[in-house]
This record gives sequence, structure tokens and C-alpha cells, in this order.
Amino acid sequence: SAEVQHLLGEANKWYVDKELSKAFSIFCDIIRIDPNCASAWTTMALIREEEGKHSDALHLYTVAAHLSTSDNTLWERLYSIHASTAAKNESAQALYCLRFILINNPHDRSAWQRKLEMLEKRKDFNNMARSYKSILRVDPHHMETI
Repeated sequence: SAEVQHLLGEANKWYVDKELSKAFSIFCDIIRIDPNCASAWTTMALIREEEGKHSDALHLYTVAAHLSTSDNTLWERLYSIHASTAAKNESAQALYCLRFILINNPHDRSAWQRKLEMLEKRKDFNNMARSYKSILRVDPHHMETI
């Protein structure tokens, strides 16, 4: 809507000017009007990250990524956050992010490699085998896989 567009402009201006609390407040207003506004969720996550509130940022990035599932930049950001922690639950979340990255770009060899490495660390050999089969479906001449 026109109101959301106006508020996005205002919030982004405050964000660029490093008036983070004012920007965040306006982004909250935007979310109340249009909860599906992925750009608002993303910028709110950036604000929380800049403020050092990493847990809040993670939750906000997660909502943004689910609102724009084809945005691999967001999925890569989420992946890097989850992969940087050693907790088993976080590795499951990192694999979840890789799933979307590969759905969006099945030819992403780096993502396949990261997925295989994570599955190997988890000793999840069944899913490793499935992943190798998927790689061969996408690229039947992939010499490393063959």
C-alpha cells in the first residue's frame, strides 16, 4: 500500500542516519499494517544485529527468509549464523537453510559440499547418499561425485 511504501522510506531514512530505535519503531508499525513485508523484517534483523541482539536478529531473519523463500542471500545469512555455533540443534537449522539454498539453486556446488560435510559430521550416511544422488540428477557428469 501507499502507506507502507511511505513508512518504508521513512524507516530506511532513519536506519541510514543510524537512528536505530526510531527506524525499528517505524518498521514495527509497518509490520502491524503488512506482516508479510519481508524487507521490513530483514532491516529489523539488521538493526538488532547492529545492536548486538543476535538472538532477536536470528528470529527476525528467520521470519524474513520464510516470507521470501527464494532470497538466497537471506538463507545464506541464516545458514552462516546457525553454522557458526557448534550446537547440534543449530546444525539441524543450518541444514534446513541449506535445503532452501539448494531448492533455489540446485547447481550450487558449495552448498552441496557444505551439506555433505555437515551430514558426515552427524554420521547421517543415508542422507549423504540421497544428497549424492541429488547431485547426480542435477549434474550427471559431476566428476567429484562420480
